[in-house]
Amino acid sequence: MLTDVRGHEELFSLDKDGFEWLNHTSSQDILEPSFDVYSYMKEMSTFLRQHFEVQEVYIYDYVRRSHDQTDRKAGYSDVTRRIHCDQTPRSAIGRIKLHMGDRADKLLESRCRIISVWRPLVPVIEGYPLTACTFTSTRSSDMVPIDVVYPHYAEESYEIHHSLLHQWFYKSAMTPQDIMLIKLFDNKLEDDTAFYAPHGSWRDPNAKKDAPVRRSIELRCMLFG
Repeated sequence: MLTDVRGHEELFSLDKDGFEWLNHTSSQDILEPSFDVYSYMKEMSTFLRQHFEVQEVYIYDYVRRSHDQTDRKAGYSDVTRRIHCDQTPRSAIGRIKLHMGDRADKLLESRCRIISVWRPLVPVIEGYPLTACTFTSTRSSDMVPIDVVYPHYAEESYEIHHSLLHQWFYKSAMTPQDIMLIKLFDNKLEDDTAFYAPHGSWRDPNAKKDAPVRRSIELRCMLFG
């Protein structure tokens, strides 16, 4: 089941469902291809620290995506149509240790989360919206760990077995003033706390054939405290 949340965004939360939508207007001119990504990351780090009331935010990666092959030369990766979770728990802890070094063990004594912050880089998203599955509609048996190997690092992510129990949600016509937060990891392993949300992009069959290019930016962020 795939449902448009527009008008009902307040029903979803990162800790209950594993994802949520927020309104946030960036001070950066993010519709400009040459906008300053690092200033944007600094801005979002401040926003996330205030929004979640955490002690520290560390943004360890970003990726810009487009379904237009001509954008590859400009540094855009393809949209991810494969349903996945970016981290297994073991891999997430490895990431924290990789980036936080000698501080990692102390940081892991308190709450640590890894989230993705996704934002459109075009006036409106039509053709390839981002969708996510509620944590509560998944089972651990749905999750299949796979190896992800980079030139300098190896980790694990999850692929997902299909289930009719899965409940999928997206927000139609997202603009640059909309952001979607998706949880990738949480060490607060309580029964009522989501600690991941399967997600991916899909081609909306109702989109116009001449729908504008879908461009987006995703920040991968660690929240401590």
